[in-house]
Amino acid sequence: MKTCSCPLCSKGNYDPSEFQVDLSKLKRKRPIGVSGLIRVKDGARWLAQSIDTCIGALDELIICYQESTDETAAIVEQKRQQYPDKIKAYFYAPPVYAHSLTEEDFWYAYHLPKDSIHLLSNYYNYTLSKATYRYAMKIDADQLYFTDRLLKLCDAYRGIEDYKFSLKECIAYNWGRIFFRLCRCFYWSIKIMDKLPSYGIIMEMYRSYIYRLVHKNKISVSLSGINLYRDREEWGVPVFTKGCELPLVFNGCGDLFVFEVSDQSFYIPFYQSPKESDQSDSIKWNSGYNVYRIIENFHYDSKIVHGGFFWYHMKFIDVYEFDKKPISLGACYNDLKNMKIETLFKSGLIKNTKYYFIPHLFFFKYDKDLPYLEKIVRNL
Repeated sequence: MKTCSCPLCSKGNYDPSEFQVDLSKLKRKRPIGVSGLIRVKDGARWLAQSIDTCIGALDELIICYQESTDETAAIVEQKRQQYPDKIKAYFYAPPVYAHSLTEEDFWYAYHLPKDSIHLLSNYYNYTLSKATYRYAMKIDADQLYFTDRLLKLCDAYRGIEDYKFSLKECIAYNWGRIFFRLCRCFYWSIKIMDKLPSYGIIMEMYRSYIYRLVHKNKISVSLSGINLYRDREEWGVPVFTKGCELPLVFNGCGDLFVFEVSDQSFYIPFYQSPKESDQSDSIKWNSGYNVYRIIENFHYDSKIVHGGFFWYHMKFIDVYEFDKKPISLGACYNDLKNMKIETLFKSGLIKNTKYYFIPHLFFFKYDKDLPYLEKIVRNL
């Protein structure tokens, strides 16, 4: 493995070799448990609350932070002292090419080695390499978790509770699978599904069956959340007012899940350009973004099931513009909870029938027993 000797590393006050990751070491045997993985930069606003809502469910929390302009480092240290038996903190010194890149920086980073310490994927792999337990999950510093739900899921991975077979739960789970397939293939089927009763017990049984699958087979579970927005004193969900058809209602589109740590589960670079002419096998053009980005994509070799809503996402709180496009309050929170699926489209919360994640619609219809905001978000 060649040590980076680029101008950034030559000037940097760090040893580049300390941040290189040998992915083959991920396959070592590990004790049963769940490691949380937080990477954070300038995330002081919600970091403490995020940690408090997830720490009780995890066996350990790995926090890898970068140089920040706010109180991120101080909060990490304060929380490390508060939870000394669970939190391990690491400083990631190398500069990283990631979001809102100039065209020049994008092409420079594009030609870096795929395992460069200056790519976001290596930053993620470095954090993953510090995990000591068999299972891991990526956690964003602006996600506030539903602790009870997360605890039940982690307990299933730990094998604490024995989940017996239930025909009702099996039916609920397979109803979810039918829902996913029909709505993916036929948009008109969404209207039919929308007219069916929204029994909350369906989601409860669906999730119980997921716990049983995890307990028995230790499969990976994709997790989702709801984006929150605040306009003065009114809480709800955000929407792009113009210039973009991407929906902002939900968070987590199959990129956040619990998985088994192995040499087959790691992060790779994902290149995005705002220019359609740049599109190639290795560069994705995304009409929803106006900036150059090099983010991460997760490489895995396991079956994944969808688990439902596990957090509120605070990224858009008090924000009036994202990616140079204006956003505003799309719907009040109480109105959202009472909406039908079709109303999501008619109201403009989902503007285009091709820009949505099917499992979110299932959870939106049946997962109505969400925690009250005041129980999750401090200082509303």
